[in-house]
Amino acid sequence: MMALSDTALAAASDKAFGTHVSNVRGMLNYSTAETLERMQELTERNRLNTSQELAQRVRDYEARERKFVDDLGGSLVGSGQLMEYDYESLLLPLRHDHLARLFQFILGSSSFILGNRKDMPAIMASKAFRSSENNDGAKLAGTTLHPPTCSSRVTDWPKLRTMLSGTNTLTACDRMELYDVLSQK
Repeated sequence: MMALSDTALAAASDKAFGTHVSNVRGMLNYSTAETLERMQELTERNRLNTSQELAQRVRDYEARERKFVDDLGGSLVGSGQLMEYDYESLLLPLRHDHLARLFQFILGSSSFILGNRKDMPAIMASKAFRSSENNDGAKLAGTTLHPPTCSSRVTDWPKLRTMLSGTNTLTACDRMELYDVLSQK
């Protein structure tokens, strides 16, 4: 669902501002505070309409993704060249460990890149999150551009939540909603 929402928000941002923060041109003429305010208002104004069609789009997206991973996995069985991860894990607690595991998978045991530094994936994860906290990455001043919860992305989350029963999307959304509630305390 986040992919569908992000695509819609990028198009809305292009229409409203002539660009999106993630584009090369970004929103260079605005301060961090102005950029965050504009993007949060944009998200609020452009929530996805809760409908059976949206629920079906999410299910279709999941089915395409699952088929791709299954087909890819079928050709790579036992090779150690396939790792599945979900985007939400990079937003939740333990995200540093998750990103370090991704870097370890990507780098493998390449002594050329790692040398004798077994801690290199952890160092790379630290650098990635540190740079994003310094405005160089996906975050601005510690705040995400768009709210990270599903309830903030749709017009009627309780209704859509029911329609998404049994999906991986619902599991991911519930994780993000719970984290959001816990982080507010």
